[in-house]
Order: sequence, then C-alpha cells, then structure tokens
Amino acid sequence: MISKSKVLGYGILAILLSFGGGCSGGSDGGSQTAQGAGDQRNTPPPITEVETVLAADFELPRLEGGTFRLSDHRGEIVLLDFWATWCPPCRMAIPHLIKVYEQYKDKNVIVVGIALDEGGAAVIEKFADSFKIPYPILIGDADVVAKYGNFQGIPVSFLINQKGEIIERHSGFRPRQIYEAAIELLLAEKGDAAVQDQ
Repeated sequence: MISKSKVLGYGILAILLSFGGGCSGGSDGGSQTAQGAGDQRNTPPPITEVETVLAADFELPRLEGGTFRLSDHRGEIVLLDFWATWCPPCRMAIPHLIKVYEQYKDKNVIVVGIALDEGGAAVIEKFADSFKIPYPILIGDADVVAKYGNFQGIPVSFLINQKGEIIERHSGFRPRQIYEAAIELLLAEKGDAAVQDQ
C-alpha cells in the first residue's frame, strides 16, 4: 500500500516536471544564462550559455533503418533533441519540434530526435507513429550521452550551427519560439556572409 506522503511526493514531482523541468530529476534542470533570470512564473527556465565548441561526431542507427552520422550534415543547422517516450516534458516538446522541422526543412535545417528508451525500437516506433514524427529518430546509447556531457535529465537539446559548433544547450521543455529565434539569427548570419562574399 502506498502511503499518503508518497502520493503527495509523486504529485509534487509531477507538477515540477510539468513546468519546464526535465525527467529523471538530476541537477541538469537548472541553467545559467547571460540573458538574466527573468520572471520565472511566466518564462521557461533560461538557456544554458555555452562556449562555442565543436559538436562531438557520432553515428547512430535510424529508427527507419540505416545510420545517421552528424558530420554528414556539416553546413546545415542541426537541432539535436535527447528524449524518451516515457518523459512528459519530452512528449510536450514533440509538437513544437515538429513545427520547427516543418517550418525550416527547406532551409538547410534538420531536427534530429535521439531516443533514450530502454524498450528499444519497437516502443519508439509505436510512439513515433502515434505522434506522426516526420524528422529522423535515432536510437541513442550511453556513448552519445557521454559525448554530450552525461546529462542527468531529459529532454536536453543542442543547437548546432553550420560550422558544426554547439551554440545553445537547453534543459527541459522549450517552446518552439526559442528555437525559431536562434535559427533565424543563424540563417541571417549566413545570408549576410554570402552577400559580403559577392
């Protein structure tokens, strides 16, 4: 029999996770940013400021077959999303990621989901079909998690520029507007560079 205190504890955890937190609880939910904390009641947790570093290359199996190698997409903007089917904030993020994919798929922008489910491809495929996820889904492993910082909670996403550099790291749910603003800046920078080269 579950005690009342445990039920209350689970309820509090569910509430915390639903407000921009992540699954699996670790210290990863908090983040620092140069943009300031803002009003935490009305804004998502801040973006984690990162020094621009080259994104670690990896090769992972695609859910639909074949493999995906990150370095094959140099020259494109890549949004990597680490997630799992059992994670409520991950599930909440997927419609936003689908909209980002649909808006930018013809502009050299790719959204990539890296699934961290222990249930394997069958569980992920059923979920991806039910959500009608159009972007590539990869089967993640401990090696790729280690390459991207051994984070303790999900979702975690990384925005990678055309040079293959990580420019933003997000912990927890983020609305699509956060990604869109950064992608627009990257596309504008590339357009300005092309004009200067002429």
